[in-house]
Amino acid sequence: MIEATQCNPLRSFDQSKENVVKESEEVTTVPVMCHCGKASKLRTSWTDENPGRRFFCCENYGEGNGCGFFLWYDKPMCEQSKWLIPSLLRRVRMQEAENIRARHREKLLWFALFGSWILLLFKLLSKGGAAAGQVQHGSEL
Repeated sequence: MIEATQCNPLRSFDQSKENVVKESEEVTTVPVMCHCGKASKLRTSWTDENPGRRFFCCENYGEGNGCGFFLWYDKPMCEQSKWLIPSLLRRVRMQEAENIRARHREKLLWFALFGSWILLLFKLLSKGGAAAGQVQHGSEL
């Protein structure tokens, strides 16, 4: 069993904003040079094995013409985080897809409601016009 002190996937939420800013400033002020002699890029991995784990790499990493420089910035994640983060991301994606479907259904319902109001108004106006026409024809006789 993993102890909470060894693996706390929510530890970043426990940190104050000041600590996060300092961590971010540290990354931006101290450039890590790749084998090309250029400043490397800080990117985030979203693989199942390293979800949300940041790493330095050549600016051409993954394009085939880079120098192949790669260096992890974050420490390895515990097994609980490796399971929890992808699971939460899948849940968020499913919820976002459901929200899109719900907004689409809502638009269709508004369109149907608006259309029914127009039909009702047309029927009321056509009945009112027909009744007025009948009264005028009746008075002429």
